[in-house]
Amino acid sequence: MEETILTSGVSVVVCCYNSREVISPTIKALSDQHVPPGVGYEVILVDNNCTDDTVSLAKKAWENSAPLRIIKESWPGLIYARKTGVLQAHYSILLFVDDDNVLEPDWVEQLMNMYSVWPEVGGIGGYNEPLFTGEAEMPTWFENFSGMYACTPPHEKPEVSALKQTLYGAGLSLRTHVARFVFDSPLPFFLVGKTRDTLNRGEDSEICLRVGLMGWKLWYEKTLKLKHIILKKRLNWEYVLQARRGGGHADIILKIYRDLLAGNLPLEHRQLSVYISSLWEEFWQKRSQNKDVLKLRNKGDNVALRYNYLLGLTEGFLKLDKHEYNKKREEIIEFFQKR
Repeated sequence: MEETILTSGVSVVVCCYNSREVISPTIKALSDQHVPPGVGYEVILVDNNCTDDTVSLAKKAWENSAPLRIIKESWPGLIYARKTGVLQAHYSILLFVDDDNVLEPDWVEQLMNMYSVWPEVGGIGGYNEPLFTGEAEMPTWFENFSGMYACTPPHEKPEVSALKQTLYGAGLSLRTHVARFVFDSPLPFFLVGKTRDTLNRGEDSEICLRVGLMGWKLWYEKTLKLKHIILKKRLNWEYVLQARRGGGHADIILKIYRDLLAGNLPLEHRQLSVYISSLWEEFWQKRSQNKDVLKLRNKGDNVALRYNYLLGLTEGFLKLDKHEYNKKREEIIEFFQKR
């Protein structure tokens, strides 16, 4: 695919739904970015049906000569808000910043340098660390499960930059022409992300896996740092279990992409049923051997996490009948085989 001619610079897309608790420090950090001379810069705030004062607070926090553009998207769902931002972007690099992300001031400057020297890279993400505010305190189990909050787990050696198959959506950047192809193509997104009432998962991975199937590389860069604001209301074990369950639900679709990326033919509906059954059988065998069945809801226990993942995987499978699943599978395979 030939690159669309776009002005050199960074378009930041911030999608919001009633974000008054977190939006001010996010916008302030974007306002304070070091932007090299001759590099374009804009922030696009997508109002996804806010009913509070998110927009006015964002305007108040913005103190930069570059434009802060406010755009409305009435269709609920993070993926739709992001698409609106992507199609409105003016510059060559697209950066997704969540409404609760506080970027280090050199992020934009570093990003432009990286894309200029790595022509084979289509997307770049960075190191995300938690920022506990107000009365929020880090639970004892948090570090082992920080990935559920889009924060880089310490045990994943965050000091090592590397190629990745997927990156967190918080701080995910893409070449804008790549993002437009991914978002504005005949193949619809099957995972829509958060809405006002639900904690859907997997839309970030669907974006990244599509970029990989287009032949682009994704790069995790340790020096790109942001702080992810974690509100007290999310710091509970039930949130972690719900998030993991949502991840299992999303993996019904994501497995199709991953199999293709690995050079394998994705499973048909019947084969997927056998695959899920085998995962459950393995799970219960281990539980029986280790005598830890009672840990299915224990705080900070990986058994509870695995159990909820399999519940989500099963729910995702049951939600799609044979015809609907196979249709989505065929659409994905056909789309990328034509590329």
